[in-house]
Amino acid sequence: MVDFTEENNGESWVEICEVFYDKDHQPYLYTARGVGVVGETTEEIKDTLYKMLDCLNKPVLMKADFNNNIKVWLDEDPSHDMLRSCQMDRQSAL
Repeated sequence: MVDFTEENNGESWVEICEVFYDKDHQPYLYTARGVGVVGETTEEIKDTLYKMLDCLNKPVLMKADFNNNIKVWLDEDPSHDMLRSCQMDRQSAL
């Protein structure tokens, strides 16, 4: 989960986002919008829901936890995904 309170004019806002970790297990990338529950099968949907429930037992990540300022912007059309707020490329984050 990522805390978006700062981007929400100070009003509390937390979303379940996909978070990517580097080889040292430090968060370095997250989706700019919360993720939905989708899948090709009901088993995939169940798996996603279980992962979402599991993340509720983990700390909420703040913007400062992503010290490299990389964020993934997911457009309404997934084919138009692009990186936003990049200050370093993915290779150097790994």
